[in-house]
Amino acid sequence: MKASLRLTVQIIAVVIVLFLAIPIFLPDNVTIKSSTEINAPVHVVFLQVNTLKKRKAWSPFENDSTMKNTYSGPVKGVGAQRTWVSERLGKGHMAITNCIPDRLIETKLDFGTPGTVEGHWTFADNNGHTTVQWQLHILKLNYPLGRWVGTVLKKMMKPVLEKGLNHLKAVAEEQGKNGMHTQKK
Repeated sequence: MKASLRLTVQIIAVVIVLFLAIPIFLPDNVTIKSSTEINAPVHVVFLQVNTLKKRKAWSPFENDSTMKNTYSGPVKGVGAQRTWVSERLGKGHMAITNCIPDRLIETKLDFGTPGTVEGHWTFADNNGHTTVQWQLHILKLNYPLGRWVGTVLKKMMKPVLEKGLNHLKAVAEEQGKNGMHTQKK
């Protein structure tokens, strides 16, 4: 009986040591990115991302029927802000912090306790088509648990970004077909 108890304690000790040691080598910041080609002019795609209210049509984070959004600041561009409360996603805040028309959008997302995320969007005109890349930078992951979570989130979030870009592609291409590409608002 004593030998089995000793073995159990040793196994638990090894697991704890590994749980604490491995995150030393894991990054404290994680970047998740995805990109796609959209058959629509760059300004049509850019407007979908730059106008926070338009994200309801394509963002994978907007499919929660319990989500209540509040918008403040300008309608689009630097200073545009969105705050949400949701049963599934909790509370959060997003603000556009940088914007270069038809080229770049940067956002800052705050989910409260879990931490801060920076969003980075780039847009490139490719002969009337748009190459768009969406990146999320999860910052300052705490040791040890946050670093484990960051590793898991990197794998989990890539398909979510891809889904969002596919929805963005569908919305922007439909707008391009309907002549929205002539309006550069």
